[in-house]
Amino acid sequence: MERSLTGLENDKNGLRTIFHIIIVLLIFALSQLVGGVIVDTIYLSTRLNLRTFFVILRCVFEIGLFYLFMHLYVSKVLKLKMSYFRITKPKFSSLWIIIAFMLPSFVIMYYFIFTDGTISYASSDLRMLYIVYALKLGLTAGITEEFLFRGFIMKLVESRWNKKVAIIVPSMIFTSFHLIKGMGSIDIILLFIAGITVSVMFSLVTYLNDNIWDAVTMHVIWNMLIIGIFWIAPQDDFKNLINYVIDSNNILITGGRFGIESGVPAIIGYTIVISIVLFLRRKNQHINSNV
Repeated sequence: MERSLTGLENDKNGLRTIFHIIIVLLIFALSQLVGGVIVDTIYLSTRLNLRTFFVILRCVFEIGLFYLFMHLYVSKVLKLKMSYFRITKPKFSSLWIIIAFMLPSFVIMYYFIFTDGTISYASSDLRMLYIVYALKLGLTAGITEEFLFRGFIMKLVESRWNKKVAIIVPSMIFTSFHLIKGMGSIDIILLFIAGITVSVMFSLVTYLNDNIWDAVTMHVIWNMLIIGIFWIAPQDDFKNLINYVIDSNNILITGGRFGIESGVPAIIGYTIVISIVLFLRRKNQHINSNV
């Protein structure tokens, strides 16, 4: 029976739900740790000078182990199918693929058009490595984080409370996961505004068609372009395929310690996508009401 959350439907104070959320968070961390250890062990054992291969291998292990561990927990402990958490065979929407490219493109274009800076490119011998690394960043975070937050946690909370709470709780956890050392108060405020906004965006995209793969698509392409292909920041302390060192220290533009993902241009982009989702939702409701 698909609604057999081992008593969660009778979880009056929410403690069982919280317990399962903690477990899936631990599974997420464990899969990343184990995947990294396995790949590092293989590298130390072979000493193969194949950096691109090991980047791909780490991606496969981190995604594969997370799915394996979660599948075991869902089927053996929760007595459910992965489809209950909207984790099904991949199905993609052309509309959301287009929007997924438009969102980071909008943010990137803002910096290149409205912010002065210096552009540089990776050397030709490293370009393939950077491309593969960008794909790894996109796929690993895009798939595992969406499965975790918009799949497992969102559905667990929804089953115990309702959809509104199911949007808020994963958004808070998702944002907290991205706190990094050295952040000041303004950095943290910007991160929480941006993190909650983008998380609400992913949640609404998932709920729109009851399909987690639209959010996965957006997350993968965002990470691949904004974190993997491009490096846009006021300091040249990191190297990507395309690097743009901007002549601005305005924290609203730079996003502070976390980077341009928490900058105002990105937040505006997230808000525009949320508006599109709400428009499409009202349109669908209007169509359904006339059927």
